[in-house]
Parts: sequence; C-alpha cells; structure tokens
Amino acid sequence: MNWGGPNSGDTGYTILTKANVDPNTGHFNGYTYQFDWSQPATLSLNIQGGDNQLRHFSRVGDPAGTLVGRDAMLTVTHDGSGQTSGTTLYVDSVEINVPSFDESDLVGSTLNGDQVEIGITDDRGPVTGVNNGMDADVYFVEIYDHVLTLEEISNRWNNGSPMRATVDPVRTSGVDVVGRSWGTVSDMMGLGFLSETGNTYELQCTLGTNPPSWTATGATVDGTGGTLILQDPNGFDSNKTYRVFNVQL
Repeated sequence: MNWGGPNSGDTGYTILTKANVDPNTGHFNGYTYQFDWSQPATLSLNIQGGDNQLRHFSRVGDPAGTLVGRDAMLTVTHDGSGQTSGTTLYVDSVEINVPSFDESDLVGSTLNGDQVEIGITDDRGPVTGVNNGMDADVYFVEIYDHVLTLEEISNRWNNGSPMRATVDPVRTSGVDVVGRSWGTVSDMMGLGFLSETGNTYELQCTLGTNPPSWTATGATVDGTGGTLILQDPNGFDSNKTYRVFNVQL
C-alpha cells in the first residue's frame, strides 16, 4: 500500500480492523492494525477485550524511516496468545523492531459480530471526530488462518515485486490448524476453538495444501459462546491438515 500521511491531532489510521467499538468510551472488543499520526514511521496492533486499560498494544518503528508516501508491503502476524511477544510486524518482509510502545495486559473476550473493515472504521463516532478513514492506495489484502513464516513473507515480497497468493503457500509437513488448541475427549484427539452463539461450525480436512482441497469430515456443532471441540469421526490423521469452518460465512 501507499499511505498519503497523517494530519496533526488525528487518531490512529486504520489499515484493517474487526472490532465492536463503544461509541461513548472508545473501548472495543476485537483488534485494529494501524498507522499512527504522531509517529508516522510506526505500525501498531491493538487487541482489546472491552477495556482500553487491559489490552494488547504493540507499536514498533521502521528503522528505514517514515511510512508516508512510499509503496510498502505491510505484514503483521500474531500467534493467538494475546501477548505482545506473540506479535511481529514487517515492512517489505523485514521485521521492524524499534520499540515505541508495549502493553501486554489483555483481559476479556475479543469476539465481536462486526465485519472486517479495510482503510476505515465506522465505529468511532464522537470519540475520534472526523477521522474515520485515511488517504491511501491499497493494492491487495491477504488474511491467513495461520502465522506466516519469514520465508512465506519473503516470498510474498518477491524482492520488491509483491506477488499475491492465489492458493495457500506450501506448508511444512505436519498438521496446521485453525483453533485454540488440540485436546482430547474420551481419549480421542480433537480441535478446540472459541465459538459464537448462532453460528454452526464444521471440521474440515485436506491431505494437500498447495492448493488445499477442503472436505467435510462430517463433524459439525452449533456455537454456544464457549469453547468447543470437534473430532474427526474417522479418527485423527497426522497426514491431514484440519480447520474449523464457520458455515455461516
């Protein structure tokens, strides 16, 4: 993308967000990935569970300088831990790590029913005034269901000629899953995940990953708002890659 730059006094410039914001307090459930008006050489990932004082906030700077007015491939990864130690931010496939702000006190649920928004947030209201969007060219956006490796990010950057991934990148051997954790029920391995009430979830699997060919295992469950476990009715297979799919989406 290419960012046109900030205006003095504005709040963060949203690159991508999925959050339900309280218009009166500015506290939110979810996450926001953004530029900062006062430090235009930095990127931030802010994750909240409804309390702005108990949050994950990782802001680091690019040693190469300002991010304004330059084409750049921006990447953020997070391992699901809720800790800033599990967050890494990259510019042009190079990790940026000049410390700016670090707060790793996340408490509460990040679940929310809002849509993913790119380059704008429609929830800010009176808290942040008129800055609900930004001046930028966004060339492409990719969202993955796993933590990208440095090799995968470098392949996307492609020595300055970024390439879009039309299929999942080649994965190393083993099982790569979407979910909180693997667990057991009645001594049978299953995939645990945090569900939302009103959604139905399906366990899918694929033998290949480049490209994947997802098929239903036959295991489904309705969301309860709590943590659930789905198991492969045919038995766990270490040669397969598993994911939990929200069939409403």
